[in-house]
Parts: sequence; structure tokens; C-alpha cells
Amino acid sequence: MQHSYIILSLLPALVVSQTAPQFVVQVQNNLPVTYEASNTAVTPPGVLLPRDDVLEAPTVTLPESEASNGTYLLFMVDQDVPRNGTTVTLLHWLQPSLQRSGSNATLTAANSTIQGAEYRPPTPPGGSGPHRYSFILYDQPLNFSIPSEYTSILSTRVGFNLTAFGAAVGLGQPLAGNYLRVLNGTEAETSSAATMTGTVGVGPTESPTVTASTTGSASSTASNNSPSDATTGGEASATESAPAPSETASEASTLTKGSLRDLLLGLALAAVGAGMWMA
Repeated sequence: MQHSYIILSLLPALVVSQTAPQFVVQVQNNLPVTYEASNTAVTPPGVLLPRDDVLEAPTVTLPESEASNGTYLLFMVDQDVPRNGTTVTLLHWLQPSLQRSGSNATLTAANSTIQGAEYRPPTPPGGSGPHRYSFILYDQPLNFSIPSEYTSILSTRVGFNLTAFGAAVGLGQPLAGNYLRVLNGTEAETSSAATMTGTVGVGPTESPTVTASTTGSASSTASNNSPSDATTGGEASATESAPAPSETASEASTLTKGSLRDLLLGLALAAVGAGMWMA
């Protein structure tokens, strides 16, 4: 029976993260995100969406497991901006002071003087492959404010380091997450990308933090008053380079996250059965 306990203890690790592969924050609690203007839900995590469907800021809904009277902080980060042979992050949205709206679980921004970063729609440059955009929800720390050293990055947004920012403002564990993908490519490239959720290019240099959470749901609003990634605030497009052919081939050969999960789960369950039989 001891073998069964050992295998069962490994099963939680097989739960699929709701944020993108290689992203610095990994969280198992799903954050429902809906682009109401196009009636498009970000589901399942990693879904490939047309850019026209994600032009306006989405709504998110508070997970049922969370307190309804809290104040929350939302991030949206692209981890696949190519630059100088590697990839850097790009902050697309930082929305502070989110609170539950009335009797439903939709989160809306309360009146606040706290600076954020307005929603910027995904606009990946052509030839850079599908970009992954992760949404992460946190409890907003008491007396939260943007540190002075981050004032400029909220304008330029390139190279945003969520781990360092979290340490500077005292963020706790992430509550929930989700992610989508957007590709600026040909019809054939789009069709191919729609069938896979593998890694793209070289991942960020930060080490992922794995956080287990309970299953729930989430939603939030903001105005869209921002230009594209490629043209604003010293953004990366002028120096971005397309991924090497070897990276594209590597992506094509990568197992999808779903198939890998099913394989690992099947092996774990088989091992449980074997352990019980040997006991």
C-alpha cells in the first residue's frame, strides 16, 4: 500500500497550470476572462484568438473561492517578444484597485488615484510566431502604490519583471490565472498554431514559481486607449527578430500540453493500480 501513497502524492503535480508554459508564475486556479466586445471567452487556457477579437479590454470574474470584499490587482504579460536572439516580456495591462461589482462576481476598477498601465491589445510582429499572453490575479497589498523605480517601465513596458515587481510591492501568492495566444501569420501558420500549445522561442530568464490553488472563476473592465505593441513607447518591434527555423521545428515537434498531461496521468494511475496489487 505504501507504493500507492507515494504515487498518489505525485498526482497534484499533474494538474495543468492555467498560465502559459515557461511563464514566471504558474497557478492552477483558472481565471475566467471574456472579451465581451467580441463575445469571446479565453477558454481553454492557451486558446489561439484572432487579434480582432481582443482589441478591447476584457472582463474577469472573481473566483468563488476568494473573499468577495477584497481588492485585487491584475496583470497581463506577453513573454514572447523576440529581441537580440532571446525573448523579453512586455507588460500589456496592469489594473489595480479591482473590486467585486454589486451582486455578481465581475471585477471592476474602483475610483482610485493609483497609477496602472492601460490595456494594450496583443499585436505580435509578423514572423515571430504565436505570442502567449498570461493574465494573473493577486490580492492587492494594503496601501499599494507603484514604486518610483517602476514609473518609467509602465510607459515603456518592455522587460517587465513580475517577480521583482512583486517583491517590491509585497505581492502574495497569485490567486488565479489564464492565458491566450495571438499570431500575426499566414492562414497556414494560423491553422498549424491552432493545433498546438507548445513553447515558442526562448523562454524568459526568470525561474517559474509553481503555486497550487483551488478551482474557481474570474472578470474585470478597463478602457482601451493604447496603440500596438510594435509602435509605442519604445517598444521592441524595431529590433525584434523572427524565431530561427530550428525554433519553429522544435515547436512543431513538441507534445501539446493536453496530451502530455493525459500521458502522465495515465502512467500515474497505472502505477497506483500496480502498487495496490502488490500490497
